[in-house]
Amino acid sequence: MIRAPLLHTLAVALTASLCAWPLVSGPAAAQTQAGFDETSLADLEGGRWGISLIALDGTPLIRVNADKRFVPGSTLKLVTTASAFHYLGDYGNAGWPQGTALYRQQSASAPYPDLILVGSGDATLSSGEGCEENCLDTLVEAARTAGLTDIHDIQVDDSLFEPPTWPDGWSHEDLRFGYGSAISALSIDDAIAKATIEPGPAIGAAPALTWLSPIPYPLDVSQAETVASGFELELHKQPAAPGGQVFGTIGRTLSPVLLELGLDDPSLQAGRVFRDSLARHGIRVHGEVTRRPAPTEAPVSGFTPQLISRLAPPDPRETLRDILYDSNNFHAETLLHHVSLVMGDKTEEAGLDLMTHLLLESGTPETQFNLVDGSGLSFYNRVSPDTLSNLLVWASQQPWFEEWSSLLAASGQNGTLEHRLASRSFRGVLRAKSGTVFGADALAGYFTAESGQTVAFSVIINDSALSHAAARAEIDAFLKQMIRAL
Repeated sequence: MIRAPLLHTLAVALTASLCAWPLVSGPAAAQTQAGFDETSLADLEGGRWGISLIALDGTPLIRVNADKRFVPGSTLKLVTTASAFHYLGDYGNAGWPQGTALYRQQSASAPYPDLILVGSGDATLSSGEGCEENCLDTLVEAARTAGLTDIHDIQVDDSLFEPPTWPDGWSHEDLRFGYGSAISALSIDDAIAKATIEPGPAIGAAPALTWLSPIPYPLDVSQAETVASGFELELHKQPAAPGGQVFGTIGRTLSPVLLELGLDDPSLQAGRVFRDSLARHGIRVHGEVTRRPAPTEAPVSGFTPQLISRLAPPDPRETLRDILYDSNNFHAETLLHHVSLVMGDKTEEAGLDLMTHLLLESGTPETQFNLVDGSGLSFYNRVSPDTLSNLLVWASQQPWFEEWSSLLAASGQNGTLEHRLASRSFRGVLRAKSGTVFGADALAGYFTAESGQTVAFSVIINDSALSHAAARAEIDAFLKQMIRAL
């Protein structure tokens, strides 16, 4: 189903630090554990609870199935981002994404040079109006300044990572939408194509499709129709297919619905957007947009590419906010590849190995988790609640903790937690990462109890017949109880 999305506002960086929260340990924690009655937990209609609450001194507080394996959803992004801080180091280090580069190369067989757009794993390159940083138009202006008026081919170089692909366990249903785009070292506009779909001019007419992206994705809406009321549209799109179709009905009084489509090849999309931008600025492209088969540093046909311009490295904080505030899967997966590059590996495998090492270092046995991607979208991921809580306690002892923890969404204030625990009593007392995939709802992070104690927590619900909204409400109700009780 296509559903009208909730609108989220990107919040500014939090200024308060979790490091300032006081700690309570020992007897009070033990008494709380002894007095907790697991039977008081809400019935999940066939599902199961996974709960791990640990004081920052390592004292266990509440444990329910804490060492059992669960599907974590996007709470896995805590592991990915903590690994980035741990292995990539300070923001100034070259291990973090660098800026997209533009090269020129004269071909022996063409009267005009080629332009080569080289991806550096920067997921923030933008073609949007009003762009201020990491802007495609900056590279277009550099081409004009270099005196270029005619270009043969636009070549895209995404060789920093392995060719565009998806991690294991991503559902074909996920690949239709923006959160399921293929992973590439070169992308633009978050690697998604955007459009709005709205009722046609009369009952029986096909809906109207308006593209917001510079390069539209071939999408046929002729099999859908406008009706008096309701909304039952289905998007059919297969990976590597030349287009997609929309079927079903849309009520004539409905407002436009935002549709975000996943891209099978973000690098080629970036090249096409670049080609069109060049044309708008008076630079004619006579050839095609193609993928460069070899790294830019290697001479081709005896002609060595010459650097025209390289954008400044993107601010890692923006990428981290996209991951931890807004749960952006594409940004999480590109960050995982940068962790892999620490080991000289262009796939995600080395990054997953380093994430595994991090969890072992934080005190969780390998039997309690299985990592498949960096975003948590794969249904093959498994972690125990203790896996996440142990990581959170371990992270609180690291030199990068203040920066990392300040990027977590705050209850009732921003990100995916903007509307959760939003009453005055709980606003801002919890900072965490949420997780939602089919059959799983989770929340993991830190909260400040009414006693002043700081608690690392992981609460996961799997296999419940409850709706996602109902499951999240049960998690929030439990955490409210713990905030008051501890």
